[in-house]
Amino acid sequence: MSGECKVFVKWSIQRAETFGMTVIRRFFVTAAISASAFAIATPAQAADPAMSYVVQPGDYLLRIASDHSVALKALLQENDLTSESLILPGQRLTIPAGGTAPVAPTTAAPAPAAPATGPSYTVVSGDALSTIANRHGVRLAALLQANDLSLTSVIMPGHQLTIPGGGTARAAAPAPATPAPAAPTQPAAPAELTYTVVSGDALSIIAARHGVSLGALLQTNDLSLDTVIFPGRVLNIPAGGTAPAPAPSAPAAVANAPSSSRVDTVVNYARAQVGKDYKFFTAGPDTFDCSGLTLAAYEQVGVSLVHYSAAQAMQGTAVDFANEPIKPGDLIFQNRRGSKSINHVGIAVSATQWVHASDPGNGVVITSIPATGEIASVRRYIDG
Repeated sequence: MSGECKVFVKWSIQRAETFGMTVIRRFFVTAAISASAFAIATPAQAADPAMSYVVQPGDYLLRIASDHSVALKALLQENDLTSESLILPGQRLTIPAGGTAPVAPTTAAPAPAAPATGPSYTVVSGDALSTIANRHGVRLAALLQANDLSLTSVIMPGHQLTIPGGGTARAAAPAPATPAPAAPTQPAAPAELTYTVVSGDALSIIAARHGVSLGALLQTNDLSLDTVIFPGRVLNIPAGGTAPAPAPSAPAAVANAPSSSRVDTVVNYARAQVGKDYKFFTAGPDTFDCSGLTLAAYEQVGVSLVHYSAAQAMQGTAVDFANEPIKPGDLIFQNRRGSKSINHVGIAVSATQWVHASDPGNGVVITSIPATGEIASVRRYIDG
């Protein structure tokens, strides 16, 4: 082979080796970059498990949404609710995706706040936020703010409220202390405690009085939130429930009057309010809203109602108003302004007329009972 050929062959081999090493280097650099990109892109994003929340006394939908950092609209849509839906203690709500668990208050925070506030008050059957504020000499707005409530919040017996600074302590009612003799019939079998429904009862109230959750009471008796209960029905109280001391205050209030006059007492009180102004979420003595008027009237005979028309429609005994006459004292409920839920209530004063706190323009009036097609429900709380 000539010298020129040898030089050319040697140069070609070196060129090939150099090119091969360059290719190998580029392969490993590319592989290293791809592996890094894969490592960065691969962390699995595990879906957050669905979060749920059990409604507590005093809760309302807006606060639950705020506490879990979700929009109210998303919370309503997730649970198939509307802004007018009634929620009750023990009800379980699903928190939409992206919601966070509410931060538990630290134990140190409540201590310094106590001196700035007034005394505390435990809600009893028949209470309303407006009447509690009046009795303690504070404004309703201040009471709502001190307890993180709104005008539509539902309070239940046993709920502890903080009275704003400047409020006066109300003397505790001594009624529950006397009726101890009734207890000896029950203590032998607390796990099999039963309760017989009486007029004016509601499932949430029965659960609160026996110290159990509404959900446990419903499950034990195979009921749902919209189940109608009637006087005389026997309910099983879940294990852990306690027998409430019978409250003698209601019978004492009417002990001096014959039973036949209880309806007259309710109707006469409601008639006496005709002409007074309408004001939302008030129950007298100078202004009323619709459920505040019915609450105040029945309070005269010791029957406790919730200050909320949709909740009152779940109390008492259902009346088949399409087939039997409406009686004085019956509560008549309506779905006004196209609402899908009950939002108005009044008291029948005869078979053809009712008294109700109509609206801000008319106040408390007596008018003809609406046509059957305009009535959503009729409930009876007392007979005679």
